[in-house]
Amino acid sequence: EDKINLPNYTTVDEALKNIHYEELNNIIFHLFEQLKKRKLFYNHLELLSGDYFIIAADGHWTHTYDHPHVCDENGNNTCTYCLPRKRHKGTPKEEIYWIHMLVTFVLIFKDFSIPIYVYPLQSNQVNTSQSDNKLKQECELQAVHRVLQLIKDRFSKTKFLFLGDALYANTPFIKLCNYLNFEYKIVLKDNLKKVRQKCDELANLDFYKKSYAHKQKIKDK
Repeated sequence: EDKINLPNYTTVDEALKNIHYEELNNIIFHLFEQLKKRKLFYNHLELLSGDYFIIAADGHWTHTYDHPHVCDENGNNTCTYCLPRKRHKGTPKEEIYWIHMLVTFVLIFKDFSIPIYVYPLQSNQVNTSQSDNKLKQECELQAVHRVLQLIKDRFSKTKFLFLGDALYANTPFIKLCNYLNFEYKIVLKDNLKKVRQKCDELANLDFYKKSYAHKQKIKDK
């Protein structure tokens, strides 16, 4: 049996680091376009939520560095995608390390999901002095305002629905969805009792009932 020779992981890393992330995202965009042109979704309407493609996003970090992997002559980190973090903060053992934060946007179907865009955050875009959880949330909010516009520009005639958690229950995000003509569903956590109570109160107002009925009438046309 013939042996399959695979490149060393350092060779793969060396090749990938010279590719701009937009080139890879264009490949993902192209894949989605081809699936649509070949009528995969048209022939399998059960994959869709009505007429909409469901989009969701999640932030995660993929690389952790204990020392600068790209630096100047003085040893200072020069990688714009490295977000500085601290271990043992406020103790004699305090030390700095760096992470790469990516926010991945995926299309969700009944039994599977596929990526549609991957957005890396740069250190000048976010406040890196905050906690890991707060940093992750800020990265996701920064990315969504950038990426949803890119998706709309590329697929202007496609209907999308963004599915998010309570992080996205804010005025700027809802204004963005309205501007882009994106539908959205925001899932509130059980412990947000006051927010749930306020939503229930608003839903019972005649103004909101008429507004919802009007939007539904437009969709049904």
